[in-house]
Formats: sequence, C-alpha cells, structure tokens
Amino acid sequence: MRKLDLILQTIWRGEKNAYHRLQVILKPLARLYAAWMRLRAHLYLKRLRPVHKLPCFVISVGNLSVGGTGKTPLTLYLAAHLTTAGYKVVVISRGYRGRLEARGGIVSDGRRVLAGVRDSSDEPQILARLLKGVPVIVGDNRYLAGQRAIQQFKPDVILLDDAFQHLKLYRDLDIVLLDCQRPFGNGYTLPAGELREPPRALGRSHTAILTRCPADGKGLSRQVPDQFARYLTGPVFQSRHVPVIRDIHVAQGCRPTENPLAGRRVFAFSGVAKNEDFLYALSGLDCEVVGSQGFPDHHFFSERDLAGICRQVQELDVDCIVTTEKDHVKIEPAICWPVDLVVVGVDISFGDDEERFHNWLGKQLPDRPI
Repeated sequence: MRKLDLILQTIWRGEKNAYHRLQVILKPLARLYAAWMRLRAHLYLKRLRPVHKLPCFVISVGNLSVGGTGKTPLTLYLAAHLTTAGYKVVVISRGYRGRLEARGGIVSDGRRVLAGVRDSSDEPQILARLLKGVPVIVGDNRYLAGQRAIQQFKPDVILLDDAFQHLKLYRDLDIVLLDCQRPFGNGYTLPAGELREPPRALGRSHTAILTRCPADGKGLSRQVPDQFARYLTGPVFQSRHVPVIRDIHVAQGCRPTENPLAGRRVFAFSGVAKNEDFLYALSGLDCEVVGSQGFPDHHFFSERDLAGICRQVQELDVDCIVTTEKDHVKIEPAICWPVDLVVVGVDISFGDDEERFHNWLGKQLPDRPI
C-alpha cells in the first residue's frame, strides 16, 4: 500500500512520462469518478437525496483535493475569531480512522479533553487541545453530531472541519481552500489526480481561500487559471501558513531558548499529507535539517518507528528532533528522547487580506447574540 501511495503521488505531481501505462488506465477511471461526483452533487442540489438542516448557522471548511491545504489551521482561526466576536461555537470533525468515527462522540466539552487520540483521531485531538471554550465533536454522520452539539451545547455557529463533500448536511456558508502553488493539482480527479471533485464544484462555494501564498503576495492573480476561475461565485482571499513552536520537550535538563531551533542541526519526522511541505516550513525557523523521515498521513507510531528515529538521531549527531503537532498527539508523552523534541504547528495568516476577510465574514453571519 505504501508503494502504491508513492506511485500515485508521483503521477499526481504531474511528472512527465511517469508510469505512463498506469496513467492510461487511471485517466478513464478518473473521468468516470468525476462524472459520478457531478451526478451526486446534482442529486443533492435537486433534493433527490435528502439534505438535513440544523437549527443554527453552519460553516463548512473544506477543499477540492486530498491532502492538507490548511483546513485545521483555518478551523482554529475561525473558532477563535467567532468566539471573540461573541458567538458560541462548536467544532465538528469526521474523526477519520478514530474509534468514535462510526458512532460519534464528544472529544472536548470546551474545558476538558474527554477522548484520547485513538478515539478521536489526530486532527480533532489538536482542535480539542488548542481550543479553549469551544467543544469538539466527531462523527462520520455530521447531522447526528450536529444534533448532539445542539442538545448539549446550544451553539450559535457550528464549524464543520473538512465537509465540502458532505452534502447530506445543509450549510449556510461553504469555504473552500486551494493550495496557492497547485490549486487543482494535475487537473484530474481521483485516482489519476488528487482532486476529490472536478473544479466546477467550486460553484457551490461562497468563497475560496488561497493557502500557502508567498509572503509578498505577488502573482497570486495568476494562481487560479482562467478556465477554473469562472466557476467561482464569491470573493477570493489570500493567506499563508506560519510555522509556530507549540511545545518543547527538553532533554537532559536543558532550558529552551526563545527560538530553540535557531542555528541548530535537526532531524525532522512527520506523517502528514505532504511531508515535503513540513520540511519546507522548517526553513523559516532558521535551522538546518540534516535528516528526515516521512510516514503516511494519519500514521500511528509504533515503538519500532520511534526506536528507528532515535537511532538515526544518534547516528547523525543532531541537536534536536522536530515533528508536527499532528504527529506529536499520537506519541506517548513518557518517551525519553535523546535530544530536545520541538513540536511545530501551523497558524494561518491573512496578512493584508485580514480586514477584508473579516468584513466579508461579518456580513455572512447571523446577528451577534445578545
């Protein structure tokens, strides 16, 4: 399975002549898949399939492609912003591969984390740990999860993390994220490309947010090709990912500095959708990556995995280990690392677009509760 994932990633990156014979098979399958997704969306649009509505305002944060475009960082951002604005918020996530995915459950009541990472899955666990005063619920059936949220927490706004394709639940606002560098991948849907739906599905969205934009904001108007831009019906906002140090596990009683990575030789490991993006993000933290190991997305680390990482760290004689917050929540806190372990997360920043985004969002929301 791991080898197949690597082959598909190579094809999705659009490398010329890569696995040409396999592409000949995959492209017709992609056209069939795209046709099915268009039909499926049409059935929900015409209410030929039931669409359930919750008695509160629902915002969906999603994307068109598989893999990370920054949905969880945006969900964190929106939850914090809405809470500050006076709204009572609940976050609902699928809980992919978690034990609670099928039957649903409460991960956090806004004060305490009530479910472990194997029950909730990694991304809901991050949300539960970082969000204060915002309950987090998981469940494959987002409507039932929403009913549970309303019964127990009476929210003004429900935020759906990764739900653009979950059409059985009505949403008042659909936000779609597009990677600035590759907004539509190689242009194909699964399995020949990374798109979950054809680009015309953007017509269902109320806005598109370009993520991982360059800090100077130059050339972004060209990042959404003309043949796809016509599907957009709402405004487009620019954002970038900002790496932040979430936690430091100090080895041998050393005290961490303000930037524990600056000028240090590090070994990085991660199990996210795009491990190369994590390595690129570390370049902004002024460290030298002398070794790394990537794992599949949502990977749970075994003792053998961690022993292998420690062995490489000692062989390379590095100063510290770096991992993502998504991976860190799946590692037992009692493990004894040979050097400092630095946990890096991602915040989303709208830069000069922040005021424009806030003004637009404020016009979409219901009246602020009294």
